Amino acid sequence: MATTVKDVKTGAEALTTDKELTAPAVKPLTVPSENPVVYPLTLPESESRTQTPAVGQRASRPDGRLHGLGQTKYIDDLTFPHMIHAKILRSEHPHARIISVDTSEAEAMPGVLATLTGKEIPINSFGPTLQDQPVLAGDVVRHRGDGVAA
Repeated sequence: MATTVKDVKTGAEALTTDKELTAPAVKPLTVPSENPVVYPLTLPESESRTQTPAVGQRASRPDGRLHGLGQTKYIDDLTFPHMIHAKILRSEHPHARIISVDTSEAEAMPGVLATLTGKEIPINSFGPTLQDQPVLAGDVVRHRGDGVAA
């Protein structure tokens, strides 16, 4: 039995059989049992050396010798004139409300130049994409080890 089918885009009509309408839209994929095409896996020695001279050779690194001898300067090893360091006071409680932070004892210690709390930081947030993490906890400590003061 033939059926008239109308193309939605063009409006063209065509006659088709019921067998064509019920046939799968995509033909099943058939894979031959043996691959008749064999590709070479290696290039001849003369071609491979000119195309990829670094393959099979040691890669020299400019800082490799210094790393091996333990003479590399890392960021923690660098010092600058008038450089100061910060020490972070971390929470001992997994979840707590900060009522107040008394920094008077730390300020009285020799060598302490300043103290800082989360409430004193004007823009107290950071993060890789969303700046939604506090630099120092202001009102609430959310986990043990959260920074409270510096």
